[in-house]
Amino acid sequence: MELEECYEIIGGDYYNVIRRLKKEERIEKYMRLFVKDTSYDNFIEYFQKEDFKEAFRMIHSLKGICINLSFDKLGQVAGEITELLRNDDANTNLVKELIPRLKSEYSKTVGGIMAYMNEK
Repeated sequence: MELEECYEIIGGDYYNVIRRLKKEERIEKYMRLFVKDTSYDNFIEYFQKEDFKEAFRMIHSLKGICINLSFDKLGQVAGEITELLRNDDANTNLVKELIPRLKSEYSKTVGGIMAYMNEK
């Protein structure tokens, strides 16, 4: 599998990330770091504990990583959740409705990255 194909699978923008990071080796380095990053797991944990301030911090971090790596589909849902949690009067019911989509996109992204890395 080529890196461009991996990006198609995960719903990312290969051309944007290659324009920004210049080399596939650099992108691969950050992809390896992404699968080790704990922002997603921490977001789920803090949200379940109703620590919405920390949940916001974690989802905001995940959104930023997705923007930098052009993981567009995952970044989009992370961004929607970020905005819902941004204020003290967060709409947690809407966040709960978005979590299955977040989980699905996260799984698809990590799965695509792992498939790509395993073929290298």
